[in-house]
Amino acid sequence: MSGPGISGDVGRDHLDRDDDDIRPFSEAGGPRVGRTFQRNRLRLGLVIAAVAGAIAFLLLQGLGSATTYFRNADEAVDDRSALGTDRFRLQGTVVEGSRRQVGETVEFTVAYDCAFVPVVHRGDPPELFKEGIPVVLEGAFPTEAATTYESDRILVRHTSEYRTEESDRLALAAEEQCPGARGAAVGS
Repeated sequence: MSGPGISGDVGRDHLDRDDDDIRPFSEAGGPRVGRTFQRNRLRLGLVIAAVAGAIAFLLLQGLGSATTYFRNADEAVDDRSALGTDRFRLQGTVVEGSRRQVGETVEFTVAYDCAFVPVVHRGDPPELFKEGIPVVLEGAFPTEAATTYESDRILVRHTSEYRTEESDRLALAAEEQCPGARGAAVGS
């Protein structure tokens, strides 16, 4: 095809430049769309990796919370040296006459199966917290040699359904099942 000043081969030399390459896929080694596709694939891979990382983080956080050990007071006494300063949940019944408010802390003792553990709780206890009720505490022994459990969370189990379902455990937790044991504590 020819026209004024245009021939079929005129202008072919300038097509060898990369920035103006308009040759078809087979001649140019791949159109710009191919490079864009590769960049988008890389971005997609990075997004997928970030999402997978976030999911893994959330799973580990959840499992970390779920692996907070649960011990009854008697188990905490028996396993004291193995527990060290790791956080765990402690279950027991608040011993009658043991609750004292000391500044911003509450001191009390919990009992389970004739084992007694003194507790210092930092923060406000829940409204339903009182002596003679079963509680689950979250915290740890502050040092390897400590015999007093330091709590930062108190969970009160108070429903009649809980008392019915857990009547055997509550009987073991009851202080009156341990005559003469009042005042006994970890390490004694």
